[in-house]
Amino acid sequence: MSASMTAADIAAAIDRTPVGGYQARVLALSFALIVIDGYCLLAPGFAAPSIARDWAIQDESRLGVVLAASLLGMIIGAPLFGFIGDRFGRRPAVLIATAIFAGFTALSAFARNPTDLAVLRFIDGIGIGGVTSNIIALVSECMPQRMRTLAVIGTLTGTSIGGALPALVRVFAPPNLVWQSIFMIGGVAGGIVFLLALAGLPDSPISLWVRGQHAKALAILSRITATSPVATAPAPARTGATAPSLSPASLFHDGLGLVTPLLWLMNFANFLAIFFVVSWTPYLLEAANVTHERAALVNAVFSLGGIAGGLIVARIIDRRGLLALAGMFAIGAPAVAAIGLVGAANFQLLLFAAALAGAAVVGNQFALGAISTKVYPTDRRSAGAGWALSIGRIGSLSGPLLGGALVAAALPLPALYGYAAVPLVAGAVASLALFGLHRPAIAT
Repeated sequence: MSASMTAADIAAAIDRTPVGGYQARVLALSFALIVIDGYCLLAPGFAAPSIARDWAIQDESRLGVVLAASLLGMIIGAPLFGFIGDRFGRRPAVLIATAIFAGFTALSAFARNPTDLAVLRFIDGIGIGGVTSNIIALVSECMPQRMRTLAVIGTLTGTSIGGALPALVRVFAPPNLVWQSIFMIGGVAGGIVFLLALAGLPDSPISLWVRGQHAKALAILSRITATSPVATAPAPARTGATAPSLSPASLFHDGLGLVTPLLWLMNFANFLAIFFVVSWTPYLLEAANVTHERAALVNAVFSLGGIAGGLIVARIIDRRGLLALAGMFAIGAPAVAAIGLVGAANFQLLLFAAALAGAAVVGNQFALGAISTKVYPTDRRSAGAGWALSIGRIGSLSGPLLGGALVAAALPLPALYGYAAVPLVAGAVASLALFGLHRPAIAT
């Protein structure tokens, strides 16, 4: 490798190399981080019924504030840690974010009232929001092009596994310590995963090279390609590289002026639907006389359905690009509405509706993360994914709050889930518009 090599040369070297043990370690640690991130993200939805009972919360909109607090933190955390990842590296960004969410998830178990819990969940959310965008960038930059989409989406399916685990804790926790157990177990598990990542998670060689840390980049590249590192003089700055910034302005340059806002709209719509379902389904079903074990199972099936949906859409994206996303939005809208239509009438049919909705909506969210790696260059990749997630988190914040307002209005169950399905129609339209207007930029 010569002194004039670029980040593109490093990417090409990775593309030519079979996936080996070093990349498997990156994937395993990234997956573990996403699993526990998903656990801490979705834990409040499973904890909500016991929180409402223990603190005698009668006003559903007040409970909605508690559920939304971590999502508000994520709106800040996603772009903040996206900037940190692009400026200082994927590894330090992931480690700092993980330490924050693990610590404050554990502290949430000691909250004395809804205000305490909301504050702790807000800080927790800043950390939760910082992990995903950097893991997306790290995995995409350590994997060859032929496996990149599948690797990113496969890693992100850990959110569904982690999001389903609080249901198990809820079922087996002591009846008087349900929500405390959910948060404490999440915090302890997060601490364990943090220590594993501290010991074994590398940084991205491409990101290191772009930031001028050439020796470190070559050392990691040599581990990936199983070759000896080559000493090299500092390479010239990459033409067209953009200095990392907290501002999203650079995400609208270089042909991204329409791609970015449409991608934001798709994330907003999808997250709104997801977090309405995961935040309110246990509470609403229990209010409809479904047992808390069955209500938790419905939420778990919704989350786990995303694994199948994500892996399916990963293969379709490589062939059809954004048409795959439009199709998933089109399936997700009626499936979410069906959860409310079925309600407590038929539990088996309710599980089917939840699984189909999860496959379409949660699976689509994984795909949206993978699309970000195709759209944005290395110097903006974490920031691009982070801002898309941040705008999406405004949707996820809106889901619990909108749900609280609609529930307080005493709307029937079919109407509640019908409203939750409407944003998915907008997401389908945005997907088609993005496919039509900027197909060359993202279809491959």
